Amino acid sequence: MWVATDASGNKANATQIINVVDTTAPKITAPHNIIVNATSSTGTSVNIGNATASDGVQLVSITNDAPSLFQFGNTTITWTAKDEAGNTATATQIVQVVDKSPPKLVIPQNIVTDATAFETPLVVGTANGTGIIDTSPKITNNSTGLFHIGKTTVQWTATDKFGNSQTLDQTVTILACGKPSSEYNLVMGTNSSDTLTGSVVPNLIIGLGGNDIIHEGPSGDCVIAGDGNNIIYAGNGTNTIYAGNGDNIIKGGSGNMQVTVGTGSNIIQGGSGQNTCTLGSPSKDTVVNCQSKLH
Repeated sequence: MWVATDASGNKANATQIINVVDTTAPKITAPHNIIVNATSSTGTSVNIGNATASDGVQLVSITNDAPSLFQFGNTTITWTAKDEAGNTATATQIVQVVDKSPPKLVIPQNIVTDATAFETPLVVGTANGTGIIDTSPKITNNSTGLFHIGKTTVQWTATDKFGNSQTLDQTVTILACGKPSSEYNLVMGTNSSDTLTGSVVPNLIIGLGGNDIIHEGPSGDCVIAGDGNNIIYAGNGTNTIYAGNGDNIIKGGSGNMQVTVGTGSNIIQGGSGQNTCTLGSPSKDTVVNCQSKLH
C-alpha cells in the first residue's frame, strides 16, 4: 500500500500488486551417448542412464521418449525437464546399436572315405550361417574338390556385411582301401606308361596316367590305377583295385578281389577267390567269374 500525507495531515492511499512468477526454464543435461552391440534382430534392451536437471523454484518431472527396445542404427532420445510453473527444457541423447558379433556357422561333419584316384573328387557338403542383423552372411571354403590320400583340413568362413566373421575347420580323411597309407609300401607311377610291381609286403600302387602294367604282390595290395588302358594282375592276398577310366584288363589271383572300373570297355576275369566287381558301364564290360556284380 502506498500512503501520501500533505502538510495539513491529510492522507490518501493506493495499492500496488506485485506478482512474482517463474518464467525461467529448468536446466537439463542428458546422459552420455551410448554405443551397444545388438543382441537381437527385433531390438536390443539398453540401460540409457538418467538425466540431471535443476530449477530456480521447484522441479516437477524429468521424462524421456525412449523405446523399450532399440532397433539397429541410431535412435535419438529426447529428455524433458518440467518445473512447477510449466516451463520446460529438453536435451537429446543418441543410442547407437551396432553389430560386432561374428555369425553363427554350422559346417558339415568330418569325412572319412576311400581314395578312388590319386586325387579323389569329393563334395564336402554345405555349411549354414546366420548373423544377428545380417541373416545371410557369405559362406566360403578353401576346398578344391580334389583330395589326396591322407588328412586335409577344409576351412569354412562365414562373413557378414559388417565384416564380422567366424571360421571353422572340417577334416577330410582319404584312406587307401580302408587303411592309412602308412600301412603300405608305396609304389608310385608316373603320367607315362609304367610297369609297376608290388613287393612281398602290402603295397599301395598308384598308377597315375599312361597305359600301365601292374603286378600286385602276394600279401594283399591297394591299387589305384589312373585313367588309361591298364593291365592289372591281382595278387594272392585280399586286393582292392580302382582301375579308373579306360579300357582295362584285370585278372584276378587266388585271393579275394574287389575291383571298381570306370567308364571304359573293361575285361575282368576273377580269380579263384571271392570277387566283387563294380562296373561303370556294364554294357561295355566283359566280366568272368565275379560272384557279385555291382553297378
